[in-house]
Amino acid sequence: MGPFFNRIAVFSVAALFLGAWLVPALAESAEEAGNASPVDEAMAILEDEALQPAERRVRIQALLNENEEEADLWTAYGEALEDVDEAELAMMAFERAAELDPERHTPWFRMGLLAKRGTPSPDLEKAEEAFRNALETGAPRARTLNELAVTLALQNRMQQAVGYWEQAIEEDPEWGVLYNNLFRAAANLGDEALAERHVDAAIQAERFEENAILLYGEYLAGRGKFPEAASVYRRAVAEHPGAARLRYYFGVALEEAGELEEAEHQLRAAMAIASEADDETMDVMQAAHFGLFRIQHPQAEGRFQNARRLVFEEETNTNRARRNLERAIRELTPLVQEHPEFWNGFFVRGVANRRLNNREEAHRDFRRVLELVPNEPNATMELALMKRDEHEFEEAAELADRAVELAPRDPIFAINASLIMIEADRCERAWELYRAAMRMVPEEHTAFLREELEVRCP
Repeated sequence: MGPFFNRIAVFSVAALFLGAWLVPALAESAEEAGNASPVDEAMAILEDEALQPAERRVRIQALLNENEEEADLWTAYGEALEDVDEAELAMMAFERAAELDPERHTPWFRMGLLAKRGTPSPDLEKAEEAFRNALETGAPRARTLNELAVTLALQNRMQQAVGYWEQAIEEDPEWGVLYNNLFRAAANLGDEALAERHVDAAIQAERFEENAILLYGEYLAGRGKFPEAASVYRRAVAEHPGAARLRYYFGVALEEAGELEEAEHQLRAAMAIASEADDETMDVMQAAHFGLFRIQHPQAEGRFQNARRLVFEEETNTNRARRNLERAIRELTPLVQEHPEFWNGFFVRGVANRRLNNREEAHRDFRRVLELVPNEPNATMELALMKRDEHEFEEAAELADRAVELAPRDPIFAINASLIMIEADRCERAWELYRAAMRMVPEEHTAFLREELEVRCP
């Protein structure tokens, strides 16, 4: 990766779209409709949010026991099994539905999704066959073509996948997710012309997908094509002026292209939009703030980066690590005095102080960060960890909950917060956070936390 990637935070870009099949809404419940068919009853049960998933499964199974040759009941039963995480049994139910009525597209489509996701491992050949059968039997074309293309891409059959994504775009040119997936394939193939053919349609799509433009822009920037990346962002911002993230990346591309005045303008705009939005754009505001500092004070930014490396680079020698932390504090102190609004400097100095057990100074630094940026998640979590170390568990738990609220997609936050909740005797919340972390990282990374929970929060 080039310097572009080393100097900015790269926000995650969604790659695939896996939606849930929606059953038709019914005007009345099965109980109200005395002549409802078993299939209608099953559909009503699936839609009844008042029922627990396990109860939905039992009720549909009871209907199925009396109507074992009804294909649509097997399909409904498969969906109920999916809801209780019985993927293998669900697959068997969909297979039985397809056997009874091979002209129904829904079981084929559900089989494709299950095979692609894989329990315990994906079966991509089976998924491909199922999606092809779903297309032949009348499944919604855009969505099924997308799933088929994803399946082929996972088999590294990228050129074939591109063909199906382009077919899907013909079917539904307003669905932005399709452009996102197509641009990912274009980046994989190094086919810039492919992405350029579709970028304007992606920008103008009714169901616009911001990540598609970010992905293509990142691709161009990674190849050092900053003016070209800026051109893509310019077109996107013109169509979507309220998109803070697009403006941020536009500003960074302009900075790299040497257009500093306009870069400042776009970064300021990104900050202004993000400050009025929800916590989902907090990272944009922080990154834009740092980008402005980098442009306006390049020498100070260089000093900051040197100090930051001293704090965060791994050092196995204890004495040398301590000297690095002390040196970082010496370098950061005059910097934050010169730039008292530069919260990044206070944060990094706070981390150094915490590691040196300068607790009062660390508290002061992190509190200063939150004075400048009240919703800064990292400083919030650092304070939570310090309160835990000081056995002030209730305050630690409140701060940890706030940090997770501010950074809900960070598994490290969820894990640290769960450990804090254990200390605060908030076991139910600790288990919730463990499950949240499990959805974000492989199980082996949370095994130690589960062991702790099983001992202290059985």
